[in-house]
Amino acid sequence: MSENRTTQNQAKPAQIVIVEDNMIMATDIKRRVTQLGYQVIETFSNGEDCIQSLTQLKPDLILMDIEIEVIWMELRLPTKFVLLIIFLLSF
Repeated sequence: MSENRTTQNQAKPAQIVIVEDNMIMATDIKRRVTQLGYQVIETFSNGEDCIQSLTQLKPDLILMDIEIEVIWMELRLPTKFVLLIIFLLSF
């Protein structure tokens, strides 16, 4: 697939942030997402760093390890953000 996937209202690829504390998993997720034509704009190993960067990055989607501080992060998300967060689980 050579063309980038886009959201309906955008001419650019959807911008994705990955939050994963296992760097091997983060690298693999980034590779797969990029192969699908999306743009990974940042990878974080914890939720705190992700939250601090949301205003600047403004991602379309966050892919997050389910074991990251999920409840804590949900409480800390700025209310001005409307984000789609997909929680990832691996065995």
